[in-house]
Amino acid sequence: MRNSRGHAVVIGASIAGLLAARVLQNHFQRVTLVDKDIETPSPRKGVPQGRHGHVLLANGTTVLAKQFPELFADLVAQGSTVVDISTEELQWFHHGAWRLPPSTKILGYSQTRPFLEWHLKRHLALHHPVQFLTATSVVGLQTDAQKQRVTGVRIRPKNKGTVATLAADMVIDASGRGSRTPKWREALGYPRPEETRVGIYLGYGSRLYQPPPDFKSDWKILAVYPQAPSSTKFGVIFPVEGTRLGTLPSPC
Repeated sequence: MRNSRGHAVVIGASIAGLLAARVLQNHFQRVTLVDKDIETPSPRKGVPQGRHGHVLLANGTTVLAKQFPELFADLVAQGSTVVDISTEELQWFHHGAWRLPPSTKILGYSQTRPFLEWHLKRHLALHHPVQFLTATSVVGLQTDAQKQRVTGVRIRPKNKGTVATLAADMVIDASGRGSRTPKWREALGYPRPEETRVGIYLGYGSRLYQPPPDFKSDWKILAVYPQAPSSTKFGVIFPVEGTRLGTLPSPC
């Protein structure tokens, strides 16, 4: 039932956190999103790979469009590039040959991650009653006397030593790999969740370029992948906002 519950708190304004807040808004009377970074359209310290190139896959586009119907029209109006990967707009060299485009039309949107996150925040704030507490860290969980139920979080604004309690009926941790929930569980007498780590042994770097005014090409995204095991390096060039080109070369 819509807005049938009390207060939900989301830790972290990641894309997962923003989507969680959007969905919770359908079911709670109040939703508060707490994030240690300051709201800005530039890369955030809390996103370890925020400065690197990212790919927004088709299913991700579908999920975002369902929750934010006006988002992608706004992204394009502000500088995002639409790419039809079923045409020559995507040129992809892989395993020694140029790949044929798929028969199904699939549209992609090309921009930097901070640009996408910033507009997600804007649409969440403009169209949905979600409260943002920025420059604020969550320093612990609040529980009942038996330590069996989480009843809120303890928060501390940046550059201030005062810790306050924010009561909640549900707490979602979307703070990513820097999450402190395992430590908080131990402090409450519970074991840490089991972890499985899979190493991909991949390294890469990103850079932005401003193309010359007379730059022309018959593609919007150019991807050159290796032919393993004889080669392991790859590179991608793609358009981002501000009429710039982003690159993603692999040093491996």
